[in-house]
Amino acid sequence: MLCDSSEKPCCTCNTCRRVLNKTHPDVSYVLPDENKKTGVTGVDSVREITKEASVFPVETRYKVFVFTNAETLTVQAQNALLKLLEDPPETARFILLCENHNTLLETVISRCVVYKTEIFDENVVYNYLRDNYKQENEKIKNAAKRSFGNIGLAISLLNKNKSKLETVCENFLFAISKRDEHEALSSLAVVEKLERADYKEFLGLVTESIRDALVLGSKTGRFTGDDELSKTFSENFSQQDLIKVIGIAENHIMSQNVNVNIAASAWALYVELKEILT
Repeated sequence: MLCDSSEKPCCTCNTCRRVLNKTHPDVSYVLPDENKKTGVTGVDSVREITKEASVFPVETRYKVFVFTNAETLTVQAQNALLKLLEDPPETARFILLCENHNTLLETVISRCVVYKTEIFDENVVYNYLRDNYKQENEKIKNAAKRSFGNIGLAISLLNKNKSKLETVCENFLFAISKRDEHEALSSLAVVEKLERADYKEFLGLVTESIRDALVLGSKTGRFTGDDELSKTFSENFSQQDLIKVIGIAENHIMSQNVNVNIAASAWALYVELKEILT
């Protein structure tokens, strides 16, 4: 939908990379309301999205809103969403992700194009990667194992090399989780000096790491990776707390679209995460 390449999605162009890293300004992720114990997506969230959808995209043809857990939409929220689905702005697109679409109102389903995705066996993913990508066999095995049967995710994992930003992100999150204030502040000093694009990528890496922890801690059992950071967060913090962390990071990503001061944002991020995780 947003890919710059003629063969979509390429997963390698600048737009694809930022979408995969959750840092693209025209792609928003709608999570269950993190400030409610019920873990639902309420009508207020839909009203806010209705306002945002009327704003023109920053870089691409469309603003894309991804409801990551559409089954958590309350009945009131789904009814509020109906009008938006019936008559959406020309520059807005909506993706509703759920494990069981029957949890949605029939009126909502009737206004959507339903795509049923297939979870591939690990061997199928491995064979696809081996036949199409020239990488070390061990790296291919690891990507297939951590992909949850999702070939797109497997490709992303295969092409991913640890960057300086990833190291900063890991140090920052590990320090907070271990209540090591000295190390956390040292990492924060590095984060505060990042350029805006790099800071947004850093925030995207925070959300990606915590999403991995959510998957690892869920009852689906589909996460089989050995990522130490995700394991640490999965074992030491509740699913509710992890959802709150993702919400905080995504709010800071949105704030960068209106040029909020990076140092102020980074400090606020630290304080907010420390309040939840310590």
